[in-house]
Amino acid sequence: MNRFKTFLAVVILVAAILPQTQAIAELIYPPHEDPAVASEEMDAYFFLTHYTSILTLISTKDYADANKLIEQLRFVYIPEDLKYIIHRYNNLTSELAETLERLDKLLSSASTLIYQYRLQEAHEKLSEASILLGKAEILLGDIEEATVAISNRIGVFAAPAESKVREAYERIQSVLQKLRELENEYLKLLKSIKETASNIEEEGLKPTEVTLTLNTTKVTVGGSIEASGNLKSNGEDLPNRSVTLLLDREPVLAATTGLDGSYHAVIKLPYKYVHTMTVKALYTPVGDDRGVYLASESPPASISIMFYESRLEAVAPDVAHPGLPITVGGKATSEDGTPLGGRQVKMLLDGAFLAEAETNVQGVFETEVTLSPMVQAGQHTLTVMVEPHGVYAGASQDKILNVLKITPEINIRAPSFLILPAGMHVEGEVRSSLGPLEEATVTLELAGSSAFVKTSQDGRFNVTMEMPLNLLLAGFQELKVGVEPAEPWHAPVQARIRVFIVNPANIGVASAAFISLGAVIYTKLAKAKPRRKQVPEVTPTLREAMFASTLKPEVRFEGVMGKVLEAYFKAMRTIETRTGISMKPHMTLREFLWEAKPKLNGVADAFADLTVLAERTLYSPHVPGVSESLKAEELALTIDRVLGGGAA
Repeated sequence: MNRFKTFLAVVILVAAILPQTQAIAELIYPPHEDPAVASEEMDAYFFLTHYTSILTLISTKDYADANKLIEQLRFVYIPEDLKYIIHRYNNLTSELAETLERLDKLLSSASTLIYQYRLQEAHEKLSEASILLGKAEILLGDIEEATVAISNRIGVFAAPAESKVREAYERIQSVLQKLRELENEYLKLLKSIKETASNIEEEGLKPTEVTLTLNTTKVTVGGSIEASGNLKSNGEDLPNRSVTLLLDREPVLAATTGLDGSYHAVIKLPYKYVHTMTVKALYTPVGDDRGVYLASESPPASISIMFYESRLEAVAPDVAHPGLPITVGGKATSEDGTPLGGRQVKMLLDGAFLAEAETNVQGVFETEVTLSPMVQAGQHTLTVMVEPHGVYAGASQDKILNVLKITPEINIRAPSFLILPAGMHVEGEVRSSLGPLEEATVTLELAGSSAFVKTSQDGRFNVTMEMPLNLLLAGFQELKVGVEPAEPWHAPVQARIRVFIVNPANIGVASAAFISLGAVIYTKLAKAKPRRKQVPEVTPTLREAMFASTLKPEVRFEGVMGKVLEAYFKAMRTIETRTGISMKPHMTLREFLWEAKPKLNGVADAFADLTVLAERTLYSPHVPGVSESLKAEELALTIDRVLGGGAA
């Protein structure tokens, strides 16, 4: 007790001369396990159900939604040892969806072309579709093999047959079978379309020929061109037929042939700022011409589109904050340097509209843009674009915008020493580079107690935490101070300081328990040896080690507990005597075990088991039973018999 009083007095003295503690905030990040000790596991059920959903969408030809689900997997955590095989599985699934989607479009296009008697183009599509169908078959086979391999790696086959994991595995196998059926469906469709094309060729339909001539090969964007030509079949003019004119393979208008099979049309070009466009003439049989004539397409005619390029020099900051404005400006000119006044300028953030402005007569613009408070921190793309106008093309420029939340600083003033029960007064202030944080929520937590307070206009806060008695004895505890700012541009932060807490009530109870333990051990030792022999040094060593434990106050060392400790002490005496290794005051029971273990000559396991029993008796709320005390005594006798030859 004298030592304890001395220790407590020193603690109080040191705490009294320590200055009040201050702390600077740190960013709050989501809690994670320590990577060094955390085990990496893949959730088998999640994997199977997620990919079952993806493959089901593919099997029903819902390729767009399947691709969305595949894209979501980029954000899923994957253990390091599974990354390669999972990424490969993801790529196979994505490639299968893309292949089947292209196959579906090709077969649909080929069917349309055959209906229009455009057999040559249809054959090209069918040839490409055959290649894709073979590729899809290979991909599906690879996915089936990879499904089994991954399932084995993540423990699916080790799960009980009736478990939800095994049910999920059966579902994904069922969906893979549906994909096989979908491939067979595409194969049948491919064969059917080829048969239709073959039947049309056997009918011996008359070939046709359509020509195309343009009045110019150069035209200003948005201008017009004249197109003319003839439609014939085996040298015979075909009057009153419709000829479709295609601009970059898209139909723009239809012209009707005259009595001599000729046609004439004026094509109005769109304001499409590309340097080259292609025109074609297309004839497809309709009405009475079906079953008589084949379709035909003219050779392509190219035209050069003339317009003025625009130049844009945009200026924007590299860093922005959610909910705060930034200034975006710049200048727009033509390719010869002429200022482009009166032009609309749009600003997009990651493709979404953000703001707009207009250039002045010097082609200059400047505007203040406020980011959404909900914008995520990280790297974003700010696109500044000048709208096209007349013969002037548009222009755009991308800027990397790093959106960051400002990290505030917390200055805390709190006592570094506390005797329970007490009211602990904590005060401080929260500031950032923009000034004090007003109406921020401050949360304080210490030893199971908590308090909340709002910062004032000048960013200051003060609060008194009520600290009642608890199960603590004495020691350092962390005072956690978290700040949740009211403004979206500030990041949540947390600061931690250490407070030494003393609980006199529990210390008194624990001291009584320790004294009782010492008395029990001393009494047992006195009975075990003649009084003329000096008690070995081991007695205070064990007592001091036990006094250093964190035993809960309600534990009492008597009865069965005393027998377990007596057995351990007996074994420890034997080991000290026979090995020359002593338990030092600073040692724990486990440290003594590891130091003595190499010299235990066949009883290392027995002493390890006895150490575990003693530790549980000393350090846990578990109360040993009679069987455990008998086991402890048996282990002690074994150690004494092997090491001491039966001597005490």
